[in-house]
Amino acid sequence: MRSKGSILTIKLKERAVKNEKLLDSDVVLGYGMNAELVAARATAAGGIVYLALLMAIDKEARLLIQSIWQEIKCRVEGVVT
Repeated sequence: MRSKGSILTIKLKERAVKNEKLLDSDVVLGYGMNAELVAARATAAGGIVYLALLMAIDKEARLLIQSIWQEIKCRVEGVVT
């Protein structure tokens, strides 16, 4: 994570940014070669809060998907055995 003036840059992976997507006037997401999210940049205090919320939602979504996958595996293993 790096802050330069009023710009906060978060590098998620050590890969080059090949494409950027403007979410709104304050947040830019950077994507690598395989359309994977590799960086995020917020240009104002509102954008930083927005970015933090997106990161929290993403983490919760990943945890929910993992939980659902574990439940499916348990049910399938119960049927097979």
